[in-house]
Amino acid sequence: MHCNISYVLVLCALLRPGKQQCSVDITEREDCGFPGISAKECYSRGCCFNSNIPGVKWCFYPKNIASDQKQCKVEPYNRRDCGYPTISAMECKERNCCFDSSIPGVNWCFFSKSQASDKQCNVEPYNRRDCGYPTISAAECKKRNCCFDSSIPGVNWCFFKSQDKRQCDVDIKEREDCGFPGITAKECYSRGCCFNSNVPGVKWCFYPKSTASDRQCNVEPYNRRDCGYPTIRAAECKKRNCCFDSSIPGVNWCFFKSQGCSVSPKLRKDCGYPNISSKDCLARGCCFDSSIPKTVWCFYGYK
Repeated sequence: MHCNISYVLVLCALLRPGKQQCSVDITEREDCGFPGISAKECYSRGCCFNSNIPGVKWCFYPKNIASDQKQCKVEPYNRRDCGYPTISAMECKERNCCFDSSIPGVNWCFFSKSQASDKQCNVEPYNRRDCGYPTISAAECKKRNCCFDSSIPGVNWCFFKSQDKRQCDVDIKEREDCGFPGITAKECYSRGCCFNSNVPGVKWCFYPKSTASDRQCNVEPYNRRDCGYPTIRAAECKKRNCCFDSSIPGVNWCFFKSQGCSVSPKLRKDCGYPNISSKDCLARGCCFDSSIPKTVWCFYGYK
């Protein structure tokens, strides 16, 4: 007669952890479900269920569940994509993300709970301030203490965490210009700066109170003017009072600090000749920016 027990009940019984594993202090319980979850649903997740004490977590992880497994127990509809539709488990793991292909129609490669819960990484795609370069890896991005999200094509995947509003609470008289007249919020954020257009007649794009690195070292890779030689070390580069960044292959690692190239297109003074290359322009100690048509591309920076 016992043969009529359903497969689901058998499975739940097999997954149900022992009493010893479920002897978890109520203050240390880690939620494994949702408000109102049933014991059956809780056990099906391989978790503990105890509804004796109101106001605490009834469905929680047992003692023997590793922390990384807990972090990957994300509801399917809450999964933040960390890859692309055909990504492999290995590639997903290399991105330091979770992989679960058991549920069709949802993200199989997704951020863990701790990654997804980082409020400072909840930045609108068009407001992401670039913290890397197009081919940067998630690991390298993490080393820079930045956010990584490769789920949206055409936007910055490695980007700065959202700035604390206090860092952008700079008196209008003390704002240091980080852009040019008419600069957009998107372009301003891409430079790692603050944007506030509420007060007319003052700088709208300006540096925050504190920055993670020397502002003068925030030089685009292709604009770096060589200050050393291919095998120069960081210590030797520093002695020359120059910037050092070895994270990007194929560009200058030891380079001069920026002269201040945030010059309004209308105020640029020509430092070259028509069709001058960026290499020749930078060799003259000048700024190069070919992003704006019908303006001077090679020009003198601020002293």
